[in-house]
Amino acid sequence: MIGKSFFRLLPAVLAVVLAGCHSVAFYRERAVRNARDFLLENAPELTPEQVAFVRYNRPVLLTGEGIGSNIPYTFSGRVTSSQRQICVTWLIPGRSEAYLVYGVSAPEMTNWEPLQLIRKVFLPIDQAWENAVRQARTYAANNLYFQLPVADYNWIRFSNPRIVESSFELALNPEGRLTPQAIEALQRSRRQCSLIWQSPSAPGEYWVFSGLCSPERFADWRLNTAEKRSADEVRTRSGKQLYEGTPYHPEEN
Repeated sequence: MIGKSFFRLLPAVLAVVLAGCHSVAFYRERAVRNARDFLLENAPELTPEQVAFVRYNRPVLLTGEGIGSNIPYTFSGRVTSSQRQICVTWLIPGRSEAYLVYGVSAPEMTNWEPLQLIRKVFLPIDQAWENAVRQARTYAANNLYFQLPVADYNWIRFSNPRIVESSFELALNPEGRLTPQAIEALQRSRRQCSLIWQSPSAPGEYWVFSGLCSPERFADWRLNTAEKRSADEVRTRSGKQLYEGTPYHPEEN
């Protein structure tokens, strides 16, 4: 009796089990289909030819980390998450912007749903700026974290520095191995540049990250010193501006 009941129920059990065993390709194809419909519904500016491009061409998937993991903190100090920000993206001929359909889900896109249509122009990355700012922010996190007030650390982390040619005192001979002539030759052959952030916690003071690069290129800049300096020192030792920084407005912080 039990055996007969089991075999009668077996097809229904298998149907339920197999329905939940779709492949990653199935979930991604479903997500792309939903993203395509969402884009076409929310982009009335597209021409018939551009609509056809979206309908019949596969997108690019752009992914980034999400927040909200069951493991809120790791030994590395980074917030982790099992979710991902995933943008289903079309580069449509005749449009200057990329069209990104934004959603959040597991990496397999099992539960991905379109949340927002983003039109974005991707500008080329300035690798020289990126290299210098990364060095300064990494040094601040690894070596100045316990010295920096929270407001200062966050300002360095999330805003852009002003970058100038400069003439601050550097630690060019920390081990005492260079002769005065060698130090002078180094100073003549290299250009000093500094990344400058206003200190939110101390009006009139600045966090200055200084280093050397070749006279013609900023791309090979290497950090040498990081100091808190007065407004007078920054003013008198700053030269030509290479990059404009994020304006600091105390009332907004």
